[in-house]
Amino acid sequence: MAMPLKAGIDYFPHDTDAINDEKIEAMRAEYGNDGYAFYFILLERIYKKNGVLDVQNAGKTTEIPHKEKKSKVNNNTPIIPQGIDARFQEFWNAYPNKVGKGAAEKAFKKIKPAVSDQLLSDMLTALSAQKQSEKWQRDNGQYIPNPSTWLNQRRWEDEPPQQENTGQSDSWGGIPEL
Repeated sequence: MAMPLKAGIDYFPHDTDAINDEKIEAMRAEYGNDGYAFYFILLERIYKKNGVLDVQNAGKTTEIPHKEKKSKVNNNTPIIPQGIDARFQEFWNAYPNKVGKGAAEKAFKKIKPAVSDQLLSDMLTALSAQKQSEKWQRDNGQYIPNPSTWLNQRRWEDEPPQQENTGQSDSWGGIPEL
């Protein structure tokens, strides 16, 4: 049994170097990838109708919806980050040494398992204790590690800083033991 004849063809040859054609480059410069896609939509419609594109009845064809370009409006309204970005921002706001934000964010996102609310809480608790330590307060915070270092070394898992032993016992009211 022979296949029925059909109008048009199933495929058309696609010039694999079309993107480097200067006319197509000009179209892409003006209309972006939408212009490139439109060019190939036209080719598909032409080849579907045996090489004829009926422009006489163009108003009667189905219209392609026009996508309006969004204008960039800067109203200085902060965007509230979601998910991991929100968790990183909370960490960043709490960290005292604000250097290398990009590296810190990258280190934060590669932590496995991913930072959950509980892990973030643990990190902030450890961070709060470490900020009070003598080591972090010495010489105007000179010994506070960069945030990416703190994250990469999982410093929230460090033992809590110990209180210095002054040799005085509270049970004796500040009188040193012998």
